[in-house]
Amino acid sequence: MIALVRHGETDWNAAHLMQGSSDIPLNDTGRQQARDAGDKLAAERDAGEHAWSAVVSSSAIRARETGELIAEKLGVPFIRVYPQWFEQHFGDAEGVPVEEAMRRWPNRDPEGFENDEQARLRALGALEQVAKDFDGRDVIVVAHGTIIRSALMSLTGRELGFLGNATASRLSQGAEGWTVHTFGGETLEDELGEPAAEIVAEVEPA
Repeated sequence: MIALVRHGETDWNAAHLMQGSSDIPLNDTGRQQARDAGDKLAAERDAGEHAWSAVVSSSAIRARETGELIAEKLGVPFIRVYPQWFEQHFGDAEGVPVEEAMRRWPNRDPEGFENDEQARLRALGALEQVAKDFDGRDVIVVAHGTIIRSALMSLTGRELGFLGNATASRLSQGAEGWTVHTFGGETLEDELGEPAAEIVAEVEPA
């Protein structure tokens, strides 16, 4: 089982600014969100649901700090960072209010923007690498909203909504491929608002 956790809140999140590859630290709210997420994940482990054994993150400071706080709550090691899990690069849109960015670049094409296909392949490659590195162990990956959504939308073939800070999405790998169990803590059925069986998907080569 892998839990993909979005990092806690930053000041840019609170101000609704495009963040992307800008390396913004957590604020105090984000740190508490990370601790709360750690408590929830610890409760799952203590209930015998998942045997979380390690935490990793993207190389962004906001993700690493979230991961370290979760690892501390769980009493498990924070192992390493994966640069591949960094958020999608938004180029000239970074630091711009989200609504303004949508008006200025309705085609999602600011200078320096990492296109969606590149981000999707990077996310899927990162997911496969974690699965290989931890070989069947239950692990927590702290990353970013857009890059997590990109991976999960590719696996499910469904349009998925907003991921809140410090929420966890769970998926597992079996002989037939990946099964997505939850998105942001909700079942796929609850997220999509319609009956939806768990979806098994093969990952395309990155």
